[in-house]
Amino acid sequence: MNYKVVNEWLKEHEIVMEESFTDALRSYAPMLKKNYSLGRLEDVYSMLGCNKTDVSRWEYHPYSTHALVKNKKLAAVRKMGIYLGLNHEEAEKLANRAGLSFGNGEKCLISLLFSFEGKMGELAAKSQISERMLQYYKNGMSPTKQALLAISISQGLGVRDIEGLLMGHGFCLSKSLPNDLVVLWGLKELERDGLFLYKINEILLDMELPLLMTRQ
Repeated sequence: MNYKVVNEWLKEHEIVMEESFTDALRSYAPMLKKNYSLGRLEDVYSMLGCNKTDVSRWEYHPYSTHALVKNKKLAAVRKMGIYLGLNHEEAEKLANRAGLSFGNGEKCLISLLFSFEGKMGELAAKSQISERMLQYYKNGMSPTKQALLAISISQGLGVRDIEGLLMGHGFCLSKSLPNDLVVLWGLKELERDGLFLYKINEILLDMELPLLMTRQ
């Protein structure tokens, strides 16, 4: 991530990024230390099933949604919720800061892909996701967040439908992440034409953030 370019873009568009996932995690740490008489921050992280290295990696790569990273973050939030008595809304809000969600169980991508029976080439061209990957997703492989966004945006879905698709697969558009803020800004400000996905990816590329595609 190019921090200078990111900060300049946010300032230019008068966008304020919300508290990060790792900052929120650290803000809860003193409560855990006090409630469970823990002496070190490492002990707090251990209770959450992670360590200082994990948290540092999450801080410097906040946009990563690799399956192992995603599951570890969600597990940490679940444990934080149990140990501190957070309700579902509070735990979901903490997960959202990482661009994640506990979801609603409605994994709609497969249904969407089946509606393109015989037209996978057309979808691949519009979303910049290979036909092979689309077939993998159709067969049940867990999609990446970037792939979900590329597919939904290329099909002209509205913000609510995009958020619903993301939530069903354990993701969300977060105001704590620069790449998600770019997408949210684009959905509100840019014309939804055939170049929309390209315009979003151009901004992300300039910021050295993950593109909404798999053909990289």
